[in-house]
Amino acid sequence: MRNGSDGNGPGKRPHATLAEEFDPLTGRMLGNFPAGRRTFRFGPKRGRRPRGWFGQTQTFDTLDYLAEAGVEYIGDWVLDDEPVTVKTAYRPVVALPYNFEIHDIVMMALQHHPSVVMYSRALDQFRCLYDEAAERAKIMAIACHPYLSGAPHRIAHVQRAFEEILGHDGVVAWDGAKILDWYRAQGARH
Repeated sequence: MRNGSDGNGPGKRPHATLAEEFDPLTGRMLGNFPAGRRTFRFGPKRGRRPRGWFGQTQTFDTLDYLAEAGVEYIGDWVLDDEPVTVKTAYRPVVALPYNFEIHDIVMMALQHHPSVVMYSRALDQFRCLYDEAAERAKIMAIACHPYLSGAPHRIAHVQRAFEEILGHDGVVAWDGAKILDWYRAQGARH
């Protein structure tokens, strides 16, 4: 996957605000606001509106609010290697595959693996999924953050992994919107 791919361009993040307070113990929104009082703004001030959401903090109600605001997909639920359509109170949202196995924060900052592990683990995961993809398409998420994967002692291993993976027939690097469009074109219910 590529960063900055929802029409905002590299380095630009969508603007989002929830104008309600939530209880951190239960994760539920406080207050009984009528629809007109609950405000959720999502999108850039100029340009195209983002179609997807990638966020770290979610409550039990977040997916419903995202669906109500027009979000079509989320990309931060740890899932298998195929998209899943999730029911919400407003309309279905597609959850794209994401993992903590090929993830630089997990491997480098938490598990303290040597830099080469990003390459070896990514290739091991890819080989398995590539073989399985002979029967049906698979999606491999790789989580890279510039402050970790971009470090001088790691970048060559990350680059080598991407070059080897993308060098195989039928392998593409798509952003979330492209995956969503492909998934829907396959006849997925949405």
